[in-house]
Amino acid sequence: RWSQDEFSRGSYSYVPVGAYKADYDRMAMPVSGDAEKDARNAKVNLKKAALYPETRLFFAGEATILSDAYTVHGAFMSGGRGGRNNTRG
Repeated sequence: RWSQDEFSRGSYSYVPVGAYKADYDRMAMPVSGDAEKDARNAKVNLKKAALYPETRLFFAGEATILSDAYTVHGAFMSGGRGGRNNTRG
């Protein structure tokens, strides 16, 4: 069924040549909608940025978690992280 899904077609993330481990944190960085604040937050730790009260959008998925990339477990774990971050503040 997954391979026939019109939106995913059985896809999964991959890291291209030249990518960095920090790219996983960049993919997971929450955003507030304020471009200037988000640019500053991109320079801080992912956990610290998630604590800011103006944070509005959190990302999840196996492409956002370095320790379990490419796995269903990684997608599940990142969803839990997003949920915990969303309940703070």
